[in-house]
Amino acid sequence: MADEQSADEPLADELQTAASLDPSGWDGFLAEREREIAELVQVDDASAVAEWSPPTDLGVMPAVFADRARRIVAAQTEALLVLAARRIDVSRQLSAVQSVPTVSLAQQPIYLDIAG
Repeated sequence: MADEQSADEPLADELQTAASLDPSGWDGFLAEREREIAELVQVDDASAVAEWSPPTDLGVMPAVFADRARRIVAAQTEALLVLAARRIDVSRQLSAVQSVPTVSLAQQPIYLDIAG
């Protein structure tokens, strides 16, 4: 376990240094994507999340952010699976609701015979 921690420490230090020295803005951009993915999975209204558009002013992503970007892509894939499962569930519920017959006003009795 100590070997894992010592192996991770240089990476953590490198990421911290890259984030603090990131004039390109990639750290902030990736942080925003992470926040959006977490929000998307937590809220029931997917329309609450703004539509994504690729960055046009960041330039080439520094290599130090590659693993983080891969984790974000994996999280996006997982979020898509969660949302697809939710969509299927909602579709089933909607089908069940729509299968309940409705009574129009023309079919309802106007008088109730209580005498007989």
